[in-house]
Amino acid sequence: MPDSKLINLYQQMSELTEPECAKCTIHSKPFGCCTRIACEITLRHARDVWKVNLRHLFDENNDIPFLTKYNGCRIVPYMRPHCTLFTCFIAKFEHGPNPAWNKKYKELRDQIETIEWEEFDK
Repeated sequence: MPDSKLINLYQQMSELTEPECAKCTIHSKPFGCCTRIACEITLRHARDVWKVNLRHLFDENNDIPFLTKYNGCRIVPYMRPHCTLFTCFIAKFEHGPNPAWNKKYKELRDQIETIEWEEFDK
């Protein structure tokens, strides 16, 4: 089971990044960068790192199997770190929408990285 602090940090990061994805101005639709490949990576990450099988949540009939119609991803943030940490704005401009957001993002990411290095670099 992951460190509860790590789970909390990923939740905070998701609360920071998800609203940006929901109102994405780079893509023409909310969560526009979400892809089937990202869902497949999540499926494998959950299995390989956390020993959790998410196959029962993988909607084969949906182009983006873990994306809900109205609420973003149905998978908890720590099981999808590549999605939780990503925003198109950061990918395109290497910063977020404003200095306060950037500061919070960096603080959370640094804390997550520190815990993950300690947890997984054994």
